[in-house]
Amino acid sequence: MTWVRGNWRWLALNGLALVVMADLLWQTITVDQFNPNYDLMLISSGKWAIRCLLLCLSMTPLNTLLGWRWAVKLRKPAGLWAFGFAMATSY
Repeated sequence: MTWVRGNWRWLALNGLALVVMADLLWQTITVDQFNPNYDLMLISSGKWAIRCLLLCLSMTPLNTLLGWRWAVKLRKPAGLWAFGFAMATSY
């Protein structure tokens, strides 16, 4: 229980990204493709990749300007999720 109290931000980031990835996969499976040129997974996953990348890149300024040392610990998982979402666009 002490691990959860100490790492709740890391757990929240990874939990949110996992829910978003599961939702993207669910939408891809269940949505009818009316337009073959429009790929829902490609568009949505690309947007989430950019969001995670911007979140990852904002960690150092948050630490430098505001002194939020916990933000540096979230830089690696946010970058890995950005990579994961970017790879999901190229399936």
